Amino acid sequence: MNSDRMNIIPDTKNSDEGASEKNSTPSLSSPRQSLMVDGYHDSQINFGKRLKEILDEDFVQSVRTLNNNPRTEKKFQELSLFLRRTSDELESRRSFSTQISTRSGNTKATLENLYPKYNNKYKILMRHIAEWKPQRDEVIEKLSSYIHKLDRNFKYCTIARLLASTIEVSGTVGGLVFRSDNGWGNYALKVASVCGLCGLVSTVAEVDQTKKILDEVSTSIENDHKLLQPVVKWFEKTEELNSIVQELFPHGIDTDIVQQIQAASEEQEDYLKIFKAALMSNVRKENGLIENEDFLHNLQLFASSKVACLWWNRIVNRKHPICLDLGRMALQIEFGQMQSIVFQCIPALPLEQQKLTSLPVAGRIMLNLLTLYDSFNDLKKGAKCSHSKKLRKQLNNMREELQNIEDTVRMMKPHML
Repeated sequence: MNSDRMNIIPDTKNSDEGASEKNSTPSLSSPRQSLMVDGYHDSQINFGKRLKEILDEDFVQSVRTLNNNPRTEKKFQELSLFLRRTSDELESRRSFSTQISTRSGNTKATLENLYPKYNNKYKILMRHIAEWKPQRDEVIEKLSSYIHKLDRNFKYCTIARLLASTIEVSGTVGGLVFRSDNGWGNYALKVASVCGLCGLVSTVAEVDQTKKILDEVSTSIENDHKLLQPVVKWFEKTEELNSIVQELFPHGIDTDIVQQIQAASEEQEDYLKIFKAALMSNVRKENGLIENEDFLHNLQLFASSKVACLWWNRIVNRKHPICLDLGRMALQIEFGQMQSIVFQCIPALPLEQQKLTSLPVAGRIMLNLLTLYDSFNDLKKGAKCSHSKKLRKQLNNMREELQNIEDTVRMMKPHML
C-alpha cells in the first residue's frame, strides 16, 4: 500500500528535492492519463451508439443487396457526414488502440506517398500527349482533305463515264443506222470507240489517284499509331494505382459497382460516390465490416483523399475497347481495315474495258446503258466515293478518341499541377 501511494503522492520527508521532482510527474500525469482513457472509452461508446442509430436493419440490408433507393441514399449521406465530423476524433483514438493506430497509420502513409508519385508519372503522360497530339490533329486535318478529294474525283469520273457512255451509245446506234448510206456511219463508230476509251481512262485515273491518297492515309495513321503507343503503355503501367487502392480494404472496391454508382449518381460529389462504392463492395462480402470502426476510419481517410478522386476518375473513364481501355484503341481496329482498303483500290477491269473487246454491238450497247444507269444513280445520291465513307468513319472515330483521351487526362490531373 505504502509503495503504491508513493507513486502517486511523493514523500517529501524521506526524499531529496531531485527525487521529489522525479515523482511529481507521475503524480500529475497518471490522473490525466486516467481521464484521457476514460474519455476515450466514453467517446467510443457514444460513437457506437450513434453508429447503431444510423445503421438500421433496412439500411444495412440495402447496402448488402446494392439497393440504392432514396431512403438508402439519405442514410449514406448521413453516415458519411457523421464519419466526416468525427474523423478528427477517430484519428485521436489511434494513440489508445494499437490496431487502429497501425492500420490507419499505414493507410494514411500510403495515400500521402502515392500522390506525389502519381504526380510525377502524370507529368510523363503530359510529355507523351504533347508529342502525339499534333500528329493526331494533322491526321484529322488530312483525312478531311482526302475525303473531299476522293468525293471530288469520283464525281468528275462519274460525269465523264456518263458523258462517254451517252456518246458511245449514240455513236454506235448512229453508226449502225448510217453505215450503208455514207461515211458518217464509220465516223460515228470511231467516235463511239474513242469515247469508250475516254471512259476507261477516267476510271483508271480515278483508281490511281484513290490508291495514292489511301497510301498517304495509311502512312499517316501508322505514324499516329506509333506515337500513341507510349500513351497506351503509360495507362497500362499506372494500373498499380488501382492495385494499391484495392489493397487498402479487405475486399477491395468492385469496379462494376463503381460504374453503376457513376451512372446513377453522376452529379453527386466524388467523396460520397467513393464512400458508397467502397462500403457496398466490402459489406456485401463481409457483413460485420459495416460496424467495424477501423474499416470505417480507413474508408473515411481514403474517400476524403486526393488519391481517391484520381483513382475514381481513372476507373470511370475506362469505358470500352474502342474508346480508351488503355491499349485496345479503335485506331488499331480501323488501321487494319485501312491497310486492306489500299489493296482493294485496284478493281477488276471496268465496263469500259470490256466494251473494247470483241463483244457484239448489242452487248456493248447494253453495257453502256448499265453504265449510264449506275452513273446517273451515283450522281443522284451525291456521288460519294465508297472509300470516303470508310474514311469518314475513321475520321469520326479518331476525333472521338482524341476527345476521350483529352477528357480522361484532364479528369486525372493532380491538384498539385
